Amino acid sequence: MRGQAHVVFSNVVDSNLAMKSLQGDNFFGKNLVIQRAKTQSHIIERLES
Repeated sequence: MRGQAHVVFSNVVDSNLAMKSLQGDNFFGKNLVIQRAKTQSHIIERLES
């Protein structure tokens, strides 16, 4: 998982804002590529139960 990070937001609005504002930004010489996870985080599953 080198070069990857996972971030959990408490709401979809903040998540969308972060994705839109950071997409393509330069970070240590590389352009950020931000995508949603394909599966739900185990952290979210724990919070919802």
